[in-house]
Amino acid sequence: LGAQCNLWTEYVATLPHAEYMIWPRECALAEVTWSPENSRDWTNFSQRLRMDEQRLREMGVNYHR
Repeated sequence: LGAQCNLWTEYVATLPHAEYMIWPRECALAEVTWSPENSRDWTNFSQRLRMDEQRLREMGVNYHR
């Protein structure tokens, strides 16, 4: 069993718009899915999210800032 994060694409016309809608939501989904509930910490996650955002920038992903 796992988790999923859906993006309904009926109104998403381009790949850049889809990327914008997906990222960094996928980072948050990974955090919730892979981290034990008792170890989840917003401050720690937000610091790691900054590193994820740097990777997304380097990869040229159009993400929500």
